[in-house]
Amino acid sequence: AAMFTILTMYIGSKTYETILTVAERSSVMIVTDCGEAVAEALTNAFHRGITLWNGHGGYSQTSKEVVYCVIVNIQWHDLVEIVHKTDETAFITAVPVHKIMGNFKNVW
Repeated sequence: AAMFTILTMYIGSKTYETILTVAERSSVMIVTDCGEAVAEALTNAFHRGITLWNGHGGYSQTSKEVVYCVIVNIQWHDLVEIVHKTDETAFITAVPVHKIMGNFKNVW
């Protein structure tokens, strides 16, 4: 009985952790030379709003574009593939998001 209880608790906690991890969101910033193309590819793939702004590389001293969006963490692998197909030299960062206000739909 004790072994069954321990096993049940372990499976339950792993299931709970997996569900929470999948449902977590991250804000993603992509620094690229191909901002319009990256934004279009991400919009087509994820059906999400994308924000673009102009940037300037402090190290490279060149003009860059910054693409910003919020994704569900399970989309991370797909996002990286899409961005690297469009621009292999893109710089991508992700930060956990705890609250979102506005038009964000959990489209998986």
